[in-house]
Amino acid sequence: MVATLPESNVFHGRRVCGFDDSSLPMGDGVCKWPIDKLRWSYNKPIPTLPESDFKDAVAKAAGLISEVCGLEFEYTSNPRTANIIIDIFRGKPGGELAHAYLPCGPVNANTQLQLNFDTADAWVIAQNPPPNKIDLVRVALHELMHNCGIPHLSGGVAIMNPTYNAAIRKPQTLDIAELVRRYGMPKKRPQPQPQPTPVPQPNPQQPNSPTLPAGQGELVSVSFLNGKFIARVASGVTVKLANGTEIVS
Repeated sequence: MVATLPESNVFHGRRVCGFDDSSLPMGDGVCKWPIDKLRWSYNKPIPTLPESDFKDAVAKAAGLISEVCGLEFEYTSNPRTANIIIDIFRGKPGGELAHAYLPCGPVNANTQLQLNFDTADAWVIAQNPPPNKIDLVRVALHELMHNCGIPHLSGGVAIMNPTYNAAIRKPQTLDIAELVRRYGMPKKRPQPQPQPTPVPQPNPQQPNSPTLPAGQGELVSVSFLNGKFIARVASGVTVKLANGTEIVS
């Protein structure tokens, strides 16, 4: 597939969400969760996408956050037990793509925050989305980072810039710094251990192959047929069997 230039996407540079940065706490207040694992769920997926694809896209966005900080995400099928509840709304084309709430003020392990996607927009799940469609992973990542406590960022390229950037699809340096500031470095996850190579075991049903006594000729081949060994030796060679019988080939 030929990648389209980010600038050719009609959503490039459009404001992602309606979050009002003026609503943030004054001074040094930092919005964050007091826990290191968030449960997420949804009431309704975006109807123009297969539900399994919708769920996978949100999980991918959540995984991109966990890769760069100490916060983890876990899906639950029960929205009542979730910290982040995803839903949809019907806005107007050209308006905000989504909106989410930050964990500011009194927050605990049972706090629930909303994340909503606008169904009036043309959604797709793609690394290089068509010019007239919006990539769900990019927007979900932006909104989930709001749910993590990250406001809009300026001063450099970031997923948390207020406007949609079709050229990036993962947290950038500014994003990562804010995530680590709140939740620390990524957790070390156990690496899969290589499986030992199995050692071939002898077949108990198959006896050991016969050999010729030293100095009595050349063994050409040995085959096993119907429970018996068949040995081929060079012409004129004397073969001594286990019972003492000698055979000249």
